[in-house]
Amino acid sequence: MSRDVSRGAFLGDHVLVLEHGDASRLRSRGRYGITVTQGALRLDLVEALHLMDEGRLRVDARREDIFSAGYRLHPDFGVRHIAYADLRGRGLVLAPAGGDRTFLSYPRGSDFGEDPEAAIRAVSERDIFSFRRTLDLVDACTSDCLAAMISVVDDEGDVTHYRVTRVDPCGDARPEIPDGAVTVLRDRGIVDDSEVAERLHEDGFFGHRMGPRTVLSLVETAYLGESGMALVSGGRRIAPAAVVRLALRTDPAAGLKIQAYRELRGRGLIPKTGFKFGGHFRVYDVMPARKRESDRTHARYLVQIVPLHFTAPWEEISRAVRLAQGVRKEMIYMSPPGRYLRLERIRP
Repeated sequence: MSRDVSRGAFLGDHVLVLEHGDASRLRSRGRYGITVTQGALRLDLVEALHLMDEGRLRVDARREDIFSAGYRLHPDFGVRHIAYADLRGRGLVLAPAGGDRTFLSYPRGSDFGEDPEAAIRAVSERDIFSFRRTLDLVDACTSDCLAAMISVVDDEGDVTHYRVTRVDPCGDARPEIPDGAVTVLRDRGIVDDSEVAERLHEDGFFGHRMGPRTVLSLVETAYLGESGMALVSGGRRIAPAAVVRLALRTDPAAGLKIQAYRELRGRGLIPKTGFKFGGHFRVYDVMPARKRESDRTHARYLVQIVPLHFTAPWEEISRAVRLAQGVRKEMIYMSPPGRYLRLERIRP
């Protein structure tokens, strides 16, 4: 046997490396395992399998038996095994963790006294993304001064990695809302006064210009009504709540969108429809006219509005993040009030 191949004993829920030299070598070259009594090294099953795959460990058990034991401990053991191998192959120094944290990641080349820098959750593409659970993961990591990552293993064993962070977006767009009236139609609002229409669009990027008029979505119409503009339907003034009810006839999420729109505008941001990009809003952090000419049409964020209990297949999340980054936008899931979760596809 090569001097670099260590021996381990399979003990049901872990592998124990008893020989001091073997234990020391595995611990010092990759920070594997936990040192226990008399210098022995306790390896998690996922660590042991990886070292076996690398040709650095020989265990007195079949790989099939170790896998079976792993699945008894963790129903997602196969996902853990693939994610661990992928991350180790990228040079990350990992230690198995508990709860919602599958692994802890340590700085490359770190000493044993150093703290971890990130927590990683490994999931299958068949698992369901939960906004609330992911938010809890990020908050717990932040309180421990850790970055949060999610590694998604697909059906073919490829792994896609996401950095997940809470963000606090804000901008400098705080336009003065002009006096004037919006005519409310069944599915939109129209500003007929050409001067008011121009001011709304040029100063606040509201609506879409059609000749001398500005055409508004019902979300924008409700917001402008709340901000002091007169809303008129059938020759009489109506309340913003009536516009919300009108919007709800065709869009069950309209109430949540209006709440989000109001909050985003209050942060100095400019929400516009995100339909072209498959999201609720594309969001500018500065007035487009103030951007450099080459960037004037690019919003910074693509925002999807969701309730706190939102869940979705990972396939849907993957599609949204990939599309957003493909058009140079940050993908944010927003749950009003004040909860913003950014997902970024990364290469660790």
